[in-house]
Amino acid sequence: MVNKFGQPIDPGSGTYTKYLGTLARNANLAPLCYKTWWEMPKQLKEDMWNIVKGKYDVRIMSKHRTISSIEKKWRGYKCELKSEYYSVRDTDAERLANPPPDVEKEHWEFLVRHWGTPMAKEVSKKNKECRGKQTMIHTTGTKSFARVSAEIEEDESIQLSRADLFICTHINKDGKATDAAASEMIISFHASILQKRGHVP
Repeated sequence: MVNKFGQPIDPGSGTYTKYLGTLARNANLAPLCYKTWWEMPKQLKEDMWNIVKGKYDVRIMSKHRTISSIEKKWRGYKCELKSEYYSVRDTDAERLANPPPDVEKEHWEFLVRHWGTPMAKEVSKKNKECRGKQTMIHTTGTKSFARVSAEIEEDESIQLSRADLFICTHINKDGKATDAAASEMIISFHASILQKRGHVP
């Protein structure tokens, strides 16, 4: 089952998401020998979509989100490999001599060469800085926001706005925000609502 945006929301969506992760780690379907997802051949992406359609009852409206999810997991897999097998070594010789056990030799050699380039190092630096600024913690665990929204709307017979969903997923059981950044955002939402209702000059 999907919502109006093509996002899976049924209880089995967790298994579905994990399955997409296995596709992202498949060397034949999603090779690691590409610098970015955009360089990945369109036919490979189409092959993955067809595999998903063959296993799950998915609609065409879910295609973009499905491929995007695989992309995110593919990039996450590369980050995992870099952290566990590349960054822990001092030289390329050591990295090449100690490759990940489940990665093809040619793919690992490509990644080692690529990550050592000035451009890749600059991109990595910027990404690290961006991640450092991401301070808002949510409370949904592995459950997607789409599924959380669907469950609340069904249980309480209401229609959640994006602000409502943010608040529901960024407060603890005691009703307090998960962190300072989330608290500021929630206060901003409340102020905006009051302004729209004419309660704030």
